[in-house]
Amino acid sequence: METKKSIRKPYNNVAGYVASLKIRDGKYAVIYDNKNGKLGIDTEGKRWVTVSEPNGGMVTATNLKSARATMKQLVKDKGVFK
Repeated sequence: METKKSIRKPYNNVAGYVASLKIRDGKYAVIYDNKNGKLGIDTEGKRWVTVSEPNGGMVTATNLKSARATMKQLVKDKGVFK
């Protein structure tokens, strides 16, 4: 079953989607689960990746708690990884 794209959560139909928060101006901080490498990107052997969409900057994490903290910090920093 294919998931339809949501207006409120536009990345929910992407493989590995876990959570997202709106940053501003159509930008989102999104957490993806790269279990078994299903995202097709190099996450340095770590399972979780937080991405600034649509910019594409990313930070990897070994656990979901760290990925969520990164996502929240990304929102505070207005979409810029520091």
